[in-house]
Amino acid sequence: MRIRTILLIAFLTVTIFPTAIFGWWSYSHAVKREFAEVEDRHLLLAQNLSAALTRYHTDLVGTLKTVSSALLSDQTTDLQPLMSELDIVNVFLVDQPSVTVIAQMDAGNGSDIELLTEEHLALAKRIAQPGETKFSHVVGTQTHGNVLLGVRSNADNLTIAFVSTQYFKQLGEQISFGKNGHAAIVDNAGNVLSHPVPDWVESRRNLSQISAVARMMSGETGIDQFYSPAFKGDMIAGLTSVEGPGWGVMIPQPVEEIYEKVRENSISIVLALAIGWSMAAVFVLLFVNSLIRPLEQLLQSIKENAREKKLNPVRVRLGLVPLREVWQLKLGYNAMVGRVAQANEKVSAMAFSDDVTGLANRKRFEEVTRGLLAGCETEAARGIVAFIDLDDFKQINDVHGHSYGDRFLRERAAKLTELVQAAEQTFFGDEIVEHPPIAARVGGDEFVIVFPGLSREDDIRQFLVQVRKVLSTPSTVLSEVPFCAASIGCARYPEDSTNLDGLLKCADIAMYHAKKAGKNRFEMYSSQMGMMTAAELCVAVDQAIDDNQLVLEYQPKVCARTKEPRGVEALVRWNHPVLGRLLPDNWIPIISHSPVMEKLGEWLIARAIDDHAEWTRAGLNLSVAVNISAGHFSSPGFTNSITRMARSRNFDCNNMEIEITEDTLFSSLVHANDVLESLRAEGFRVSIDDFGTGYSNIARLSQMRVDFLKIDRSVISQAHDDERVASMMDCIVLMAKTLGCKTVAEGVETQSEVDFLARHKIDILQGFYFSKGLSVSQLLAWSREHSQAVAAGAFDRQTSHAA
Repeated sequence: MRIRTILLIAFLTVTIFPTAIFGWWSYSHAVKREFAEVEDRHLLLAQNLSAALTRYHTDLVGTLKTVSSALLSDQTTDLQPLMSELDIVNVFLVDQPSVTVIAQMDAGNGSDIELLTEEHLALAKRIAQPGETKFSHVVGTQTHGNVLLGVRSNADNLTIAFVSTQYFKQLGEQISFGKNGHAAIVDNAGNVLSHPVPDWVESRRNLSQISAVARMMSGETGIDQFYSPAFKGDMIAGLTSVEGPGWGVMIPQPVEEIYEKVRENSISIVLALAIGWSMAAVFVLLFVNSLIRPLEQLLQSIKENAREKKLNPVRVRLGLVPLREVWQLKLGYNAMVGRVAQANEKVSAMAFSDDVTGLANRKRFEEVTRGLLAGCETEAARGIVAFIDLDDFKQINDVHGHSYGDRFLRERAAKLTELVQAAEQTFFGDEIVEHPPIAARVGGDEFVIVFPGLSREDDIRQFLVQVRKVLSTPSTVLSEVPFCAASIGCARYPEDSTNLDGLLKCADIAMYHAKKAGKNRFEMYSSQMGMMTAAELCVAVDQAIDDNQLVLEYQPKVCARTKEPRGVEALVRWNHPVLGRLLPDNWIPIISHSPVMEKLGEWLIARAIDDHAEWTRAGLNLSVAVNISAGHFSSPGFTNSITRMARSRNFDCNNMEIEITEDTLFSSLVHANDVLESLRAEGFRVSIDDFGTGYSNIARLSQMRVDFLKIDRSVISQAHDDERVASMMDCIVLMAKTLGCKTVAEGVETQSEVDFLARHKIDILQGFYFSKGLSVSQLLAWSREHSQAVAAGAFDRQTSHAA
């Protein structure tokens, strides 16, 4: 693309964007302002109608009280005009014991007296309250159409009035604005009393399913948006209700009318912006033409130099208006030509070395290695590729800063260089080697060593041991880092692969297996490790979630005293279509710090909630514990996300236990406390998993409110045979009780361990002794069998203590 075109696009974009932003802002502001005015106006109209209906209700109550007294005393003179004015068409005085009409009167306007049906009487008796006047929902009559029953109870008598809905219709018809703005009035059951659609009024259409009507029925006042089946579109309405009879009043208007009004008002603004943009476009075109001509001449001179493959000074004829920048550009280019030749060698060297450590960079490494692999079928051409990742290097950058991190990298690189040179002398002596070994830095804390000719198993392992030892030595330039370590993966060529990408992939996989095995070690690649790197495994797990390849099993947790089930822990399993059933230990540690863990955690929680609902319906009342990764626990909105998930499934948060490791809690005390408090506020319980295996901080633990401490299997197995570890476990139990939380023993496998843990007052037991991980159907069957075993006294040997 030419400079002229780029500048035209840039200048026009600079004018278009502000114009578009201003236009959009004007339109958005107008929409917000119009909606605000509509909301205020509609709410005011609804409140005015509500006030009118409140007065009408007061008049009806007073009139019915007067008519009721008049009918009892047989003095009904001069009441008919008042009844007619309030649309009271008939009034009946009913003896409640005999359910007979003992007196009646009409409004005296020539209308017939409606017969009081059994349905009317039943409805009146249902809503009657002693000494009060109540109004029913709208009902139909043969003579007077739709009416409300006004009911007043006096001792043994019941006064029932038929109140015509004519007043409601007239009141609603007074409100009309825009094309379809109107008033709607409903009774206390959501049936239509007044509406622009006559059929809805006559048929007493029930609108209680509409959100605005539901809010009015519950006594709310405010604004609501909803879909109107009458007008086939979204409506915005001010709504309120009449306290007492429960009538609802709303003033709706189609939302599209509001947008249409705003669009009509915005036409003038759009026209003004279009004119302004057109003028700016003309100016930009003229300006660009005057600017680009000298630059095009300069570009042409540079092209000629390129065709001739010579760096010659360029000449530019300035236009009528000399541009200082163009002149300086010409001078700068000519000065550069004089220095480029001197810099060629330096540039070439820099292109193949890492600027931080001085080692070969990735480009140099790939160039050398691809040449080696071209003839790797011969014994002499065999060798290894070692992939090295410095353990926990990110902490050095985070704690001490990147400048310290760079110093540390340079020191490690120097040690690798010395080691590679010494290893070459050790394994090949004074022999002339066609391709010497090379060390390169290929990433932030990642190094690679390619060692041609190193093919014997013993020699390879000896070399890798030396690499690990060298990289594990304490830093001399960064005394703040007392412990250094590296994880190393090694691939052999041509056995593991004959191309660079394959070798790096195999070495990378082996390196992650070294990390999974505990870091600060090396692993030789083997086919049993698979052919997926950590990144590929993350993608595979993400796809496995989408393809429903993951399933949950549930391992029961039982009370150490009663042996009754107290809950279950959700354990994830991967039914891989090729590799078969994979336990989490084979893949979770490799992806533990990747973003896919958050998606996995949300899937696990959702599935556990669904399974909990299934066994609850079957009559099994057990809480469920789920393991959450550190990254997921620390993610913004973690509590809100799982709470929304629980509420959308009508799940009681008290039935879920969130398990996190102690390292997760202690990584950020303030943030962890905030998340813990928010979880507990929603009803979730919290458990510290694998307690005793990390760097426990008792002071921090005392500031955190947790519900359970899960003592790791490694502590349990040692405590059973070692009195010192048993004493330490007793201290953990005592500390847990002091902090108000319970203890859970993991990995219980034998009867002797059950008895031992019961004597040491552990609260809850979990392990293969009671059950392995179970599907939901297996869990239900296990629960029945276990309950029978408990009832039969199969666990009576255990030492009793408070659970």
